[in-house]
Amino acid sequence: MFVHYHLATTPDLPPITASLYEYVTAGNGVFKRASRDVMRATIPICDCRIRGLAPVKPELVTNFGKVPEAIVTEILDVSCEAARKDLEALFYLGLQAGEWQLEIPQQIQTYDSVRPVEKGVGSPYERAVIEIHSHHRMPATFSPYDDHDETGFRIYGVIGKIKPVQDYWPEINLRVGVYGDWWPLPAERILEMPVRLNDRNAESE
Repeated sequence: MFVHYHLATTPDLPPITASLYEYVTAGNGVFKRASRDVMRATIPICDCRIRGLAPVKPELVTNFGKVPEAIVTEILDVSCEAARKDLEALFYLGLQAGEWQLEIPQQIQTYDSVRPVEKGVGSPYERAVIEIHSHHRMPATFSPYDDHDETGFRIYGVIGKIKPVQDYWPEINLRVGVYGDWWPLPAERILEMPVRLNDRNAESE
């Protein structure tokens, strides 16, 4: 079946067997969980108290390392170039033999949107474990348009408040998406962050 439903009678949940996702009703709310080849996630979608059921902890379990600093720097550099034209930019990150590979797809860029030209079988979109886009000078917050588009099971990121000047550090926010629901993640959990000595000074100006 595509979707399964569970009652958390104990804190230890059975393995995920649904081909898409599972709902878990627990003592501390309702959770949604899914599993794929390189990660599994259990995320809260409703906070409430239900007597008689066990609590469940949200989690993201991965079997990959952080995205290397060199790749993160390349993403920031391309985002800055797009920001100079007031355009958004789109990036996909996939794994090949356990190593991160950055793919910058052919894309349609505007001031407030970006989308790939291709999303079919064999495309960078299909291979992606992480999907990141930039918001140039706008804040690094996920918009309603992002919520509408980001409905797969992968890690999503947004880069914002980009000032295309040397050594300026923008905002980066990440979240894990489980088929239309999301859970925020610290960027440092997934990305090796480049060191910029004047980050805080630049943000305070």
